[in-house]
Amino acid sequence: MPSTDHTICDQAHQHLKSQFADFQDVARLLQFNGQQYLAGHRSMSLLENLCRAIAGQQLSTKAAATIWGRVKSMQKVCNSPFTAFAATASTEQLRECGLSNAKTRTIKELGEAAATGQLNANRLRHLPTDELVDYLCQFWGVGRWTAQMSAISYFRHADVWSEGDVGLQNALQKLYPDNQDAQLQCVAISSPFRSYWSLHLWSALDNGYFNQLTVHR
Repeated sequence: MPSTDHTICDQAHQHLKSQFADFQDVARLLQFNGQQYLAGHRSMSLLENLCRAIAGQQLSTKAAATIWGRVKSMQKVCNSPFTAFAATASTEQLRECGLSNAKTRTIKELGEAAATGQLNANRLRHLPTDELVDYLCQFWGVGRWTAQMSAISYFRHADVWSEGDVGLQNALQKLYPDNQDAQLQCVAISSPFRSYWSLHLWSALDNGYFNQLTVHR
């Protein structure tokens, strides 16, 4: 990880620890998780990052990984770079991977956009988050959640909050059951590092923190 990215991760961690110092359950969550890092998936293109998010929409982590594995296997069989594969793969080939008709259409249209230069990471890299999300949402089938996930996982924007993410909603509900004011306050005071707050909440769902939270209450 470049030193500048590491510095931002350190700043985010210290900010969250300070802001949540008086929030017992959250302070314990931060300690339980340890520092979080926005590593980014730079080993893949923006196109592939978006397509992977599209393929995994409304699926469990396991099911999403299975379908994406099939897509990558199909790409290998076709022996072509991902941009060419996404633009030229037939609907039947992508459907065989387990993708719905809507997801298939989105992937193909994103592939064509990348091939023609409409989807170009270098042109988007310095856009503010809201402008980046709005730009990505112009492509058919790309909603705010997908665009926000790309802003976090590909562009590494530090202050993204995906209000429509079911996992984040569930995590806040587990922290403060039926207390919307407390939930909203947690989101507000985590800025300008809401992406890192999101990472903590997702991690807590995966690592069992909420199972032991009830023991302390």
